[in-house]
Parts: sequence; structure tokens; C-alpha cells
Amino acid sequence: MAVRRAKQDKEAAQVAFLARRFTVQVRGCGVRQPTRTVAPTADLDAWLAEARAWGIAAIELFAAGLEQDGAAVRTALIQLWSSGQTEGHVNRLKLRLCSTRVGSSLYA
Repeated sequence: MAVRRAKQDKEAAQVAFLARRFTVQVRGCGVRQPTRTVAPTADLDAWLAEARAWGIAAIELFAAGLEQDGAAVRTALIQLWSSGQTEGHVNRLKLRLCSTRVGSSLYA
């Protein structure tokens, strides 16, 4: 029901379109893409220009935040990165902490 309403509301449809494009752009970065014809930062610049041109306050605010942190955002788009190793360590530490707490309460 909410999806149908969003499709009927022009502004909501535009926000959804821009959000999907931004998501695809970000997910396409940080990995090797030999077929990529446009630099990620050029994609970002085009997206920011389009976001400003549509005149939707929420998107303009989001775009302004991205522009404010422009150097960090551009670096994140062009660097190869993965949080997998960090997430693995965090998960292992959580499991160790939980097992220590459970173990001490069982044997206390």
C-alpha cells in the first residue's frame, strides 16, 4: 500500500529514484570494475548536480552534507575497502564476552 502511494506521489518517486541511483553508485565502488567508463567521483558530481536541480529539500540537505564532507566521500568512493575483517573481529569479541558472562554466572 505504501509503495503504491509512493508511486503516485511525484516527489516520493523522485526521492526513491535518486536514492536507488546513489545506492547503486556507492555499491559499485570499492571493488574492481574493469568495464566502468566514468570515474566514481564524476558519477558523484553528476548525482549531486541532479539532486540539487530537482529541488527536493530532503535530498538537497543530504547532498549538502555529502559536499561538506566532499574529500572524505570522494576518497571512500575510489579506495578499495572492506569492513569484513573488522566485523569478524568484533563478532569474535562479542562471542567471547557473552561466553565469559554466561560461564561465570553458571559456575558462580
